[in-house]
Parts: sequence; structure tokens; C-alpha cells
Amino acid sequence: MNFMPKNEKLVVLEWEGPFRVWYDKDQNPICKEMENCSALKDFDNRDGLYAIIGDHHVHGLRCLLYIGKGRCNARLGGHLDSWLRREWNIEIYIAVPEDRHFLDDLEKLLIYSHSPIYCSKSVSGMPMLSQNLRIWNVGTCNRILGEVSSCHPWYYHR
Repeated sequence: MNFMPKNEKLVVLEWEGPFRVWYDKDQNPICKEMENCSALKDFDNRDGLYAIIGDHHVHGLRCLLYIGKGRCNARLGGHLDSWLRREWNIEIYIAVPEDRHFLDDLEKLLIYSHSPIYCSKSVSGMPMLSQNLRIWNVGTCNRILGEVSSCHPWYYHR
């Protein structure tokens, strides 16, 4: 039995990580795990998605803080140098989809379905997507739901 609407595109995201971040005595971010990761080298050359998990002073331990898209060094470096300094036990997870045509839609649906703490502006209503998507999240990011779909009635009645 097929539970997917015919007009829904399936995207499998394989998440890798965690890549832990520490700060040196001068408050410069350090992530030795990232320096030796072949997936991150690929991520620097291609746009992908990333999820940032950490301890938050209000929301508690191991919270999903942020979901974003872009190239690793360009986007994550800016976060590590600004708002991310206020959080603890930072872990970064990455996923590089095979088909990057839906990257904006993937980010919007993931943000809407997970409501990360630092993405609050993006969760006010169901985002307009270029097509219906079903995302299967596999790999090591345990704060990301296993499956989200823009066709699920929950998204329209939230």
C-alpha cells in the first residue's frame, strides 16, 4: 500500500555528526572533528543543511537550536562567532542532499516541523513550498524527526 500522494517528492537526508564545538581561551571556536571530516569537505563545496544542537539556559539540555542551509564555512563560521557563543555543549549535524533544487523547501519544512529556538520567525505558518515534499531523515541527528511531510494534515491545522 502506498501512503504517499502522487504529487509528493521523497527526499532522503542522511545526517552526519555530531561535530562538537569548543572555544579556546580567546573565545575562538575550535572543532577538530570537522577538520578531518570528508563529508564537511564536500559540504564546503556544495550547499547543504545543518542542525545545531546544544544546551539552552531557558529550554534546557540537548535542544534543537537552529536549522539552516548554506556552505559550512560561510554560514557556520558566522553563527559560531555571534549568537552561538551564548550556548553550551554545541553539536553540529550536516546533511548534503543529492538534489539541491529543493534546498530552500527542505529548510523551510524542517524549520516549520521542528520549531528550533533560534528560527522562531520562520514558524508562524505553513511555508509556501514549490512542491509537496516528504523528508526521510536518517543517520545520526537524533533531535530531527524521522519523517516529515508537507502533505500531512497536522501542518495545516497547527
